[in-house]
Amino acid sequence: IYYKYIIIPTREGVGLSPIMKTVVKIALPILLTVGSGLAIKGHLVPGGAFQGGSIIALTFFILGIIYSIYWLGGRGFNVDKMIFLRSLGLMGIFFTAILVFLIGSIIGVQAFVFQNQPKETAPVGLSYIFDKYPATLVILLFDLFEFLTVMAGFILLFLILWASGYKEVLPD
Repeated sequence: IYYKYIIIPTREGVGLSPIMKTVVKIALPILLTVGSGLAIKGHLVPGGAFQGGSIIALTFFILGIIYSIYWLGGRGFNVDKMIFLRSLGLMGIFFTAILVFLIGSIIGVQAFVFQNQPKETAPVGLSYIFDKYPATLVILLFDLFEFLTVMAGFILLFLILWASGYKEVLPD
């Protein structure tokens, strides 16, 4: 069975009070900054991408509660776009895992899947120095794609749970 979710355009008077909307307008930049900052910093310290993606998804969940699911739908947040973003993140994780191996294969040297630092027997790596600390582009890419996957996955979950009350079954 295929479910198509109804997204009704924005109407006047939908959502909670103007006071709640004002509070969310003030908190929105803070939540987006904290979530993005955690995701970007995640390649240098443990964690980050999952927590950042969760905070960004929670931000959209709060917007859906305060402004309504119709408001989110009117701004292009729908199931198809979130499935696309989540798939893009998962494909990015897969290609990042084999990136160094592909580079090693192309230039003709030994490299491994999931390799992030150059080794004696496998001289390929995507390392750099960031603020006096060694870091790798592979870990940064893993974090960014994990952030995208988690964020889109949670927003997708919220949209499906919200829209479950408004679903209509389409014929095959």
